[in-house]
Amino acid sequence: MQCEICGAEAGKGRTIELDGSTLIVCAECVAFGIEKKPFVEAKGAPAYASKPAQTIGQPFYEREEFNLGLDIVPDFGARIRKAREQKQLTVQELALLVFEKESVLHRIESQAIKPNDALIAKLEKALVIKLKGE
Repeated sequence: MQCEICGAEAGKGRTIELDGSTLIVCAECVAFGIEKKPFVEAKGAPAYASKPAQTIGQPFYEREEFNLGLDIVPDFGARIRKAREQKQLTVQELALLVFEKESVLHRIESQAIKPNDALIAKLEKALVIKLKGE
């Protein structure tokens, strides 16, 4: 195996972290970064002490974390869409009014996500509708 810094033969190599990158280097180039010491997990498989990167397809959050328990009306998406159309606004124009991404408003109108308290207040004010209670 070659050293990823100087190109010399590194043998088995040693792992370091340098400016956020993980490199396999020779014994002389270890001084350029912070060495990551291998450790043995319970099953005996070697691993490195740093936290593994998130894998593709793995969610960043659980949906339950964002369930704020809001007492929002069950048909909030339809009410928002109807009020927006009555005011002759596009989703893009509404997004500019409430300082929110257009994609978020699309997802709210389709009820894929629930808006938080701050966005509910902005939508109620911009569209002159009631989304809480009832």
